[in-house]
Amino acid sequence: MRIVGAIGVFSLCVFGVVAGAEPVSNAEAKAQLFSLKGREVELIPRDWLTPDNAALVEQVAEQQLYYAAIAASPDDGILNSATIAAANDHTMDVARAKALSACDAAKRGQTACEIVAMVRPRNFEPVELTLSHGATEAWRKSYRRVRGEKAFAISPTVGTFIVATGEGAASAALSACAEQAQTDDCLIAIQD
Repeated sequence: MRIVGAIGVFSLCVFGVVAGAEPVSNAEAKAQLFSLKGREVELIPRDWLTPDNAALVEQVAEQQLYYAAIAASPDDGILNSATIAAANDHTMDVARAKALSACDAAKRGQTACEIVAMVRPRNFEPVELTLSHGATEAWRKSYRRVRGEKAFAISPTVGTFIVATGEGAASAALSACAEQAQTDDCLIAIQD
């Protein structure tokens, strides 16, 4: 049995497939996962965001791994510790939620934080399976070329992802994921 694992940096993840849904096959994953090359940045216009600050947000966003969101406090502006980039998540929804939560916890002002930028894979379109940049890279390097029984597990809340191969791969991947993530929400995303 071989297990390869990683924890997404700055990552709180939710899987694009509803928890409890059947895992997809390697062939299905190949058809749905995005390239590791390139990203699209969407700036969200805000009345309080100056053109200079918007340009700075765009520069920061261009450095983030998909899926990512940047939140800032309208009362505090962007040049402070409440401006938060949540990156390398499995979905935009989680990246947004994570950035907003961290920003709201750090802000000094009264107004709720707002998303000012989002980062997606280049040529993004909605698909059933979305994985973070880091998990997609692990799938490409450690999963897709392996023959035989294999499983790719993720934690939707922590960002851990695990590749296991050999007999009992799904069980091993789930167990290693739960141990590494210190949570019980791991699920099998891809299985062959």
